[in-house]
Amino acid sequence: MDVHRSIKRLEAIVEDQKAEIYRLEDLVCRTMHRNRVDQDTECLTSPHSTKGSVPILHEEESNLKGRKSRLSAT
Repeated sequence: MDVHRSIKRLEAIVEDQKAEIYRLEDLVCRTMHRNRVDQDTECLTSPHSTKGSVPILHEEESNLKGRKSRLSAT
């Protein structure tokens, strides 16, 4: 019985942490827009939150893809 309670408690902690992550992502996205960094940034609605958003820097994304392809070529 203690194992089941521990699992439930850990699941609740994970859900709380997910909610906090999406809240912080939303804050980052709104701050970036407020500071006019949004020319290079797109905010997408989070699948886990109706108000959350995920900042995506397209330049960074393409840089990472380029590095990954160079690493896989070696």
